[in-house]
Amino acid sequence: MANNGVCHSVVPDEYAALQHVVKWLSFVPYERGGRLPILRRPLPPAILNQVASPSSSSAGTLTASSPPESNPDSDPA
Repeated sequence: MANNGVCHSVVPDEYAALQHVVKWLSFVPYERGGRLPILRRPLPPAILNQVASPSSSSAGTLTASSPPESNPDSDPA
């Protein structure tokens, strides 16, 4: 990231872009000047695999077993 807060990343598709955004946000403090979000131990896989419930205005439904809609053949790693 540059000193002005601008960050650039080139990815092959939207799914990879979202993965990069989530990873980048994991390093950002909750509030300006706040402490860095450092975990003392890794989260258990059950917590990492939870999917947020869609809002009532959402047209589709998403479950933890649903494949990503943007690119089902992509490697999540």
